[in-house]
Amino acid sequence: MRLPGLHDADQDLAAHLHPENPAVAGIAGALPYRDFMTAGLLVKRMRPCRDPQAAISRMGMPKDNWIYVQEPDVKLGRLQIFNNWSPALVADPNTIWLGLEYFCGEGDGL
Repeated sequence: MRLPGLHDADQDLAAHLHPENPAVAGIAGALPYRDFMTAGLLVKRMRPCRDPQAAISRMGMPKDNWIYVQEPDVKLGRLQIFNNWSPALVADPNTIWLGLEYFCGEGDGL
């Protein structure tokens, strides 16, 4: 689904930059636009990793805010753990609120 005007707003922002070095505005204007989609997943616990040195909570939650997925055959780009940003983002402290983040472009088959 495409929301009208969002892509255009990004291009307009780059077009209105007036840095001291004009090459900076040219580089910014040539950056590709990337859509972003997050699906929320609420879980009671996560299976802890086997690494005894890994920092994990009692629910198996890693201490990271973001975990990037580098597998080329997996469409998920990043796993976000909202609990680690702020406990205020999660209504029940006995749950783990995950954001499954997908980087995509218009017309992608997500």
